[in-house]
Amino acid sequence: MYARYKQRLTFRVGESYKQMLQELSEAAKRPMSEVSRDIFEQSILRRYQKLQNIKKKKSDTIMDAFSD
Repeated sequence: MYARYKQRLTFRVGESYKQMLQELSEAAKRPMSEVSRDIFEQSILRRYQKLQNIKKKKSDTIMDAFSD
């Protein structure tokens, strides 16, 4: 994902800076631009992984209690 933004933000040979800025601003004006969609998906993924880690820690703690 980072590479996609890096590619969009770096200067491309033969394209003017104003043209690239215009592309980015047009993308940002859409209801759910690629940038905001990716940020939203990342936040959901982080929350899911955090919940999975909490769930795993709880199950590990329970298993440790019974292993004695």
